[in-house]
Amino acid sequence: MFSVNQIVRGHVAGVFVILSFRIGADGERWANLKEINPVTQKTYPGGLSLPESALRQYH
Repeated sequence: MFSVNQIVRGHVAGVFVILSFRIGADGERWANLKEINPVTQKTYPGGLSLPESALRQYH
């Protein structure tokens, strides 16, 4: 289970911070994300949503 402000990795690529959650039409919980630079922790412009099943823990 993930939480708001947690840094996560996408299943395929990318490092993101979780901004919020919503329930999609498919009944799955989706995370609203902002991509970040893993070295500087600065955010990139824009954002996206991914289902929780497409996220992994960031180590």
